[in-house]
Amino acid sequence: FGGGDIAADRLARVVAALPPPVVAAFGITVGWLVGSVLRVRRRHVEMAMTRAGVPSPATAARGMYTSLGRAFAELLWLAGQGPSAAARLVAWGPGSTEAFDAALAHGRGVVLAASH
Repeated sequence: FGGGDIAADRLARVVAALPPPVVAAFGITVGWLVGSVLRVRRRHVEMAMTRAGVPSPATAARGMYTSLGRAFAELLWLAGQGPSAAARLVAWGPGSTEAFDAALAHGRGVVLAASH
């Protein structure tokens, strides 16, 4: 991740060295572990889905955790590829690079919000 977290950087490098099907399987496993074994916020997720009228909230929640796990694994993979890989995937609007650099110049972090 480049922010000084040695364990996260090592994990990202390990995941980056894996073949894509293994990265996907790792992500699916993480999603299953968090959503079905540890049940992190699982009850809350299912209740919110029920209130929203989502059909089969348990099934939808399982799919959501699977998707989040895969996204996490893909993010680790990307972080492990180094800064040049991420730079190829980012599309900045006019003036965005200058604004980003100016924000970083203050010596603090920057929060990016993007649609998916």
